[in-house]
Amino acid sequence: MKLDHLEHTDREYPEDSIVRLYAFEPSEVVQLLDLFRNLADNPGVAVQLDEVPLVQSIGGCRILLKCGETDSGITKLAGYKNSFECTLTAEGWRHAAYLAEWFTVKREPNTYQWLYDLDTHIDFLLSPVGVW
Repeated sequence: MKLDHLEHTDREYPEDSIVRLYAFEPSEVVQLLDLFRNLADNPGVAVQLDEVPLVQSIGGCRILLKCGETDSGITKLAGYKNSFECTLTAEGWRHAAYLAEWFTVKREPNTYQWLYDLDTHIDFLLSPVGVW
């Protein structure tokens, strides 16, 4: 499973970008779901996703996943290139797991899922071949 950051993906919104998980097998998504559910069930836990063995960081992309009191989504860490933090509530992580679960049984090309629906400048994409 690869992790990267894509900048300037929409000409109309040049400040928007995407953190993307792609190039994965269904078995890897099962592990990702376990990670999301663990975050939901253990609010004090944080996971440095790029350090999880199943994840290969591309271009030095780093993201810390946390469970918080509000769904704030992904924010860029000041002063660090390609370093991010994603904070969702327990329900937000459960919903992300629910959205990703489809990929545990199917791996159809050109399919994708946004892992949250928040009004933020950085979206979180799960896509087998990296497209949306």
